[in-house]
Amino acid sequence: MSEKVERKVIISPSGATLSEAECLGATPHGMQRRWSDGGILIMDASFHKGDLHGLYRSWWKNGKLKEKGTFHHGKRVGTYSWYSEKGEIVEQREYDPEPMP
Repeated sequence: MSEKVERKVIISPSGATLSEAECLGATPHGMQRRWSDGGILIMDASFHKGDLHGLYRSWWKNGKLKEKGTFHHGKRVGTYSWYSEKGEIVEQREYDPEPMP
């Protein structure tokens, strides 16, 4: 029998959502989102059996984009970008393209 994907939520003592994650048991599998104590989204990512897989984005606590790129079974693929706290690109790298299915 296969495991069922469960949605796990962590709530702060004040009642604010700090994270939401889809998991197979304790293993991340599906979407994960994290928020700062102030309620700002700081990470949005997709996982497949514990590996980053799909779009990954993170933000500075001021709400500006920090990183953006794509993963394929835990490895960066395509264009991956890093940004300053002001939202300016500070580095951009090209990785191998995502393999075709």
